[in-house]
Amino acid sequence: MTTPQHFGRTIADTARAWRREMDNQLKPMGMSQARWMVLFSLSQRGEGIAQRDLAAYLSIEGPTLVRILNKLESEGWVERRDHPEDKRCKLVYLCEKATPILDQITGTAAKLREQLLHGIPAENLATCLNVMETIKSRLESMNK
Repeated sequence: MTTPQHFGRTIADTARAWRREMDNQLKPMGMSQARWMVLFSLSQRGEGIAQRDLAAYLSIEGPTLVRILNKLESEGWVERRDHPEDKRCKLVYLCEKATPILDQITGTAAKLREQLLHGIPAENLATCLNVMETIKSRLESMNK
């Protein structure tokens, strides 16, 4: 039986299971969750994002992101550049090499989404998304 007390836990468990399955499907491409989430987030958030902003967006600590970026940069997936106005700040950019793997990540994500949402009526999905957006907005306003 689902009650409001189970709501938060269900959201967290669902998100974790979804990410785990995505991770399983991307492992053959040499992508760990940490790596694909950084690359995907950069593709979604736009290039030239500050490292600290990317870490906040991913909800990870700065030193953790630095380790991931060091590896991605050494493999030619991303590059970091000095901020033109603040030399203490590094901006992160995707390299050309990342385009094909991002296409694979996006395609894999689309197929998984189709599998998981198959057969769920559109109006149920719309209601679910509206509820989630309302909760997200409330949380964001609490953290301002």
